[in-house]
Amino acid sequence: MSDDSTIPSAKPRRRWRLLRAFLKLTLLGLILLGGGAAAGWSWFQKNILAGLPDLSTLDDWRPATACQILDPSGQTIDRFYVERRIWVPMDELPPFVAQAFVSSEDRRFWEHAGVDYAGIARAMVANWQAGRTVQGGSTITQQVVKNALVGNERSYTRKLKEAVLARRLEVRLGKPRILELYLNFVALGSGNYGVEAASQDYFGVSARQLNLGQAALLAGLVPAPSRWSPWSDPESAARRRELVLRSLVRDGVTDPAAAALFLDEPVSVPRLGGKPVASAAYMSEVRREVRRLFGEELAPTAGLMVHAGLDPVVQDVAERAIQDACKAHAERQKGQKGIARAQGAAVALENATGRVMAVVGGRETALEGFVRATRALRQPGSSFKPYVYGTALLHGMNQLDLVLDGPISLPGGNGKTWSPKNYTKGYAGKLPMRTAMAKSLNTVAVRLALQYGPSRVARLAKAMGVRTPLRTDPTMALGSSEVTP
Repeated sequence: MSDDSTIPSAKPRRRWRLLRAFLKLTLLGLILLGGGAAAGWSWFQKNILAGLPDLSTLDDWRPATACQILDPSGQTIDRFYVERRIWVPMDELPPFVAQAFVSSEDRRFWEHAGVDYAGIARAMVANWQAGRTVQGGSTITQQVVKNALVGNERSYTRKLKEAVLARRLEVRLGKPRILELYLNFVALGSGNYGVEAASQDYFGVSARQLNLGQAALLAGLVPAPSRWSPWSDPESAARRRELVLRSLVRDGVTDPAAAALFLDEPVSVPRLGGKPVASAAYMSEVRREVRRLFGEELAPTAGLMVHAGLDPVVQDVAERAIQDACKAHAERQKGQKGIARAQGAAVALENATGRVMAVVGGRETALEGFVRATRALRQPGSSFKPYVYGTALLHGMNQLDLVLDGPISLPGGNGKTWSPKNYTKGYAGKLPMRTAMAKSLNTVAVRLALQYGPSRVARLAKAMGVRTPLRTDPTMALGSSEVTP
């Protein structure tokens, strides 16, 4: 008879086998999980981390900002741009401007580290319940990254890159700088980018003077700026303003009574019409000069502040003078066939400084169109003679030296003499050079040009700003070479 106590129980053996099987499966799972994690990390490094843009490009970055042209009093009289954007430092804005955008677009902006996971989950639930996209999960930081670095491609790869860069950007730039970039970058409808351009367009004031209701309206435009612009859909703009005002009350930025004051405020002010302050011809030449100096790409995007010498009073007088002169010419030519419509141009300078006070490009000049004052070639006539006298002064003569007014034998003239019309006016003989210039005597100008050489006269004219080709024969002294005003 056997002793049962010496026979091993089957139950512990089964437990041991189950334990070993469990350990093997766990080890296998860990190996597979580790392999999957390694493969996932390898993919993440290759497809996400390896191709990320360099964030140092954003250290001093500004989005494309309009070139502003100012008159001597500091008033903006023109601007040109690729995107209508005017940079404004955030510390010059009322605090509620930034708060309106934070409450509307990213209420946890000051708390998250670039990506708001709670916000993403909240947006997913809201979109699932609505059956369509009604909320976005992107933070303000992610929007800056998307617009400045990774673009708008709809893909999970782009979203992953955006998330990584957003976290890095928060560390590199900090919240205030990111928010300043956003406020100056964001599209706000009707071709406006950034709060300053939109504020000037919709309300006729700088963003520095916005009130709470206006700030709320701008912040409310972000999800659909073109559709909800005050110019295209004022009712929708007003509804969006109300939603943002409620958000500001919820976040403790303002109280219900203060917010209610702006609910019935007009969503915009009438755009200014009428005649522009600045001359189209003057502004056309300023724009072209800025492009020549800074290049076609940089000029309308670098936020340049250009101080022009335009005097609005002088400009208005010059424009009226050209119109009156052309009208008078047309009256004199009435009844004559084949007479072209009269045109004119003018440039007014301040002699002491060289300041260009007015430019008239013709009877009608389109902005960046043909400007006769700088492009139409005409013979200057006697107004060219000062270059001749200037050449004589540079080569040793003085204004009291005597010069001869009388018939002159021209080179190649076969001995024939030339007697211009104004020689017969009683100035024949020797007289001081200053008198000859004051009387605009032709023979004196030609003699001096021949004495010192037409090429020297041409060099002086070029040095003083004449850019058109000049003839180097005796007739140049009388203004035969075509120039612009």
